[in-house]
Amino acid sequence: MKRILLFATAFLLAMSLTYAQAPIEKKGKIIQPDPSATVVKGDTKTPPAKLPKGFTSVKGYVVNLLSVVTNNKAPNLTKDEAKAMYERGELLAFRAKNKVYIVVYADGKNTSKKLADKAGSEITLVGRVRTSGGITVLIVDEI
Repeated sequence: MKRILLFATAFLLAMSLTYAQAPIEKKGKIIQPDPSATVVKGDTKTPPAKLPKGFTSVKGYVVNLLSVVTNNKAPNLTKDEAKAMYERGELLAFRAKNKVYIVVYADGKNTSKKLADKAGSEITLVGRVRTSGGITVLIVDEI
């Protein structure tokens, strides 16, 4: 019985993947998927008037995550301080009002290098906020 369910599941998965990659037929014409199409990402400096569902616009400053955790303080970093911390391998975070966010890209990569470049002034980030186990993460597409 387990084998039958396993084969049925594998067959359904294979068929769904094949169908998802098949060309789309619309009014007698076959429309091929365009691999060169690029997704237009929003400009984070001036967020759009209406954000897509689930997205949040947050204004704040770049801080050192280690100082937040150890001293419970989050002083704003200058660009030079942030770059030096990034080169030492320290994680940079984002503070908005009294909340500290760990910022990551949608694919899970670290954003410390880009945060170091933007440090020294107030910046606006647009992304999805997730909280788990007391850790607040801001998932962004670009900085």
